[in-house]
Amino acid sequence: MNEKKNLSLNENTAFNKRKIKDKAAEYVFKLGGFFIILSIILIIFFIGKEALPLIKKYSLISKDNEKIEDIELSKTVEFFGDEYNNVLSIIQSNGEIVFYDINFKKLISKAKLNLIDNEEITSVVSKENGKKYIFGTSTGRVFIGTILYKTSYTDELDRITEPKITFSESYQISDSPVKHIDFISNDEAQTFVAIDLRKRIRVLKIASSNEEDELFSSNQDENAVAKLYDITSDLGNSIPTDIGIYYNGEIIFVSSNKGRIHYWDIANEIDYLDSRRIINAPITKIEMLNGRQAIVAGGEDGSLSVLFYSQNNIVKVRPLIGHSNKIVKLYKANLKKMITSIDESGNVLIHSTTSSKELLSFKINDGFLKTAFATKDRALLTLDKNKINRFNFDIKHPETTFETIFSKVWYEGFDRPEYIWQSSSGSDEFEPKLSLIPLIFGTLKGAFYAIIFAIPIAILAAICVSQFMHPKLKGVIKPIIEVMAALPSVVLGFLAGLWLAPKIDKLLLPIACFPILLIILTIYMPKIWERVKHFVNFKKEGMNYLIIGAPLIIIVFILSLFIGNSLESIFFNSDFNAWMYESFQIQYDQRNALIIGIAMGFAVIPIIFTISEDALSNVPEHLISGSLALGATKWQTALKIVFPSASPGIFSAVMIGIGRAVGETMIVLMAAGNTPIMDFSIFNGFRTLSANIAVEIPEAPVGGTLYRTLFLSSFILFCFTFIINSIAEVIRIRLKKKYAEL
Repeated sequence: MNEKKNLSLNENTAFNKRKIKDKAAEYVFKLGGFFIILSIILIIFFIGKEALPLIKKYSLISKDNEKIEDIELSKTVEFFGDEYNNVLSIIQSNGEIVFYDINFKKLISKAKLNLIDNEEITSVVSKENGKKYIFGTSTGRVFIGTILYKTSYTDELDRITEPKITFSESYQISDSPVKHIDFISNDEAQTFVAIDLRKRIRVLKIASSNEEDELFSSNQDENAVAKLYDITSDLGNSIPTDIGIYYNGEIIFVSSNKGRIHYWDIANEIDYLDSRRIINAPITKIEMLNGRQAIVAGGEDGSLSVLFYSQNNIVKVRPLIGHSNKIVKLYKANLKKMITSIDESGNVLIHSTTSSKELLSFKINDGFLKTAFATKDRALLTLDKNKINRFNFDIKHPETTFETIFSKVWYEGFDRPEYIWQSSSGSDEFEPKLSLIPLIFGTLKGAFYAIIFAIPIAILAAICVSQFMHPKLKGVIKPIIEVMAALPSVVLGFLAGLWLAPKIDKLLLPIACFPILLIILTIYMPKIWERVKHFVNFKKEGMNYLIIGAPLIIIVFILSLFIGNSLESIFFNSDFNAWMYESFQIQYDQRNALIIGIAMGFAVIPIIFTISEDALSNVPEHLISGSLALGATKWQTALKIVFPSASPGIFSAVMIGIGRAVGETMIVLMAAGNTPIMDFSIFNGFRTLSANIAVEIPEAPVGGTLYRTLFLSSFILFCFTFIINSIAEVIRIRLKKKYAEL
């Protein structure tokens, strides 16, 4: 009796231990799953947090005002800030330039322009981010001032800036006071364009063989040839209101009171080209954007428009949200494609000229005397009686909106709106082009060609191995294919880019013949087999197809090389690639989608093969036996019984393979040409989202627009794989239920 009780007690104890272990295992699995889900959520949250500032709304950070002593501001013509927005250059009408330090609240120094008796400064423009000033005078003279800033630091690490200005020789451009002026210099000439008090348009071209630095020197070049033109008559009865010069110095633009922009070719002589009506009101201001390839026009009605000079014509590219009053000031940004507009009531609007987005609006004091835009694009300065006001802001990502990232954008220098990715350039005047559409297209293109190559090979191999191959041979072949999955993608990319691409470049037509001959062989193989199977009898069933098929495939490959080379020599002048370009304008790039299809296909094949083979091998044996017992052949059984029953697993394999192809980086990076273009041709390269992240991340400053756009790219890539896997799982479950009911 005691033995039975002890036995029962031991059984209960063992049961309780198992129960505790089961509960512990259950909680461990739940906890592990919870942490996996939490990790994914945190990753998504972090990626989204880094990308979110791209659509941030901006506001004023602060407003500072400082009283200026001992300076007569009522005589101010214009004033400008230095690179760090610390030193003001205040130009007075009497020719005095006052340099004032805002931070230390003190006068640094003064400089006196060399004016003649009773002459005054009537207009000033700033060039090269405040390093050069172009002066116009009441006697019609123009000259250039160059400012050099010497920077030093105190023991407390405060920055001290000491300016020094030098002047060029003056030139007579008019006999009347200069009211508006613009200037440009290139390798061939210096060009001044001015509107004087009598509303005449004067163009002064000074040709010289000297370099630019010499042209700006204080000594006049004896070989310089100056030509002066008056082009006012080309406007008819219109009155000019403002001027601008195109980036190459060969086109000048003049706005008028009739709402039109007139333009001239000044490359050689002065030739009037045409005019274009922009608004139904007088144009009060025009401003050439950074890089001088786009114009912003502001009207008396408060309207704002972005204009391009494209195909020898002025094109109104996009309107901006305007003012309700007359526009009196326009300021281009020096580092970004932004425009700051001020109306006569002191309302300020800052726009992105790429996205048309209104970035910031605020109001400055009524009765403002003069305004200036900070060189670093982070403040607007105003003079108000005896005070300097500084409106501080920080607009970091003006060019990014949903439209600029996912829609066509008309960029400077292009003839039409396009999807373009070009994140950087060697010029500070470059406009980043951050459309993700070419990268999304490239991602899908690479995945498409890889899957087209991989699916037939992987699935047919899985059917062959699971249904027809001898078990011993299967035990060798399957592990070999699965080991392919362990090959580093960088090795596949290296082989594809440096070995495979040059080979296919030379043997494109012969390689194209191979699949055609292989299909023909597949069609006629059953008939051939029926005739030779009586003469071939191997002891191990399942070896027949391998021993007969492998030599045939090798023979077909050798035959395709012979036929392809012969065809290329006879019909295509021994260069099939050149013939394609001459006949159909099809450009063959050595690193293209064909190479990616093959290389990335080999990376995807092991995944699709392994999962598909497992699904096919797990089809219940009684279904196969029943089919064979009813008289079906092995092929009929494989295609009509086994394949449909395993289709949920095969579909999952294909979708997982697509996900693998979408996220592939190194193969695409090394063998796709890395060109972000939208062309479905198999002979052209492309760039994918993942490869773009790898390429651009070293060049992306932390917190910058490119940096955050790359995080947005990674979020889109994550969404791709998530959606693909979700669709795969939903369809797999439905297929499983469907065939379970049969």
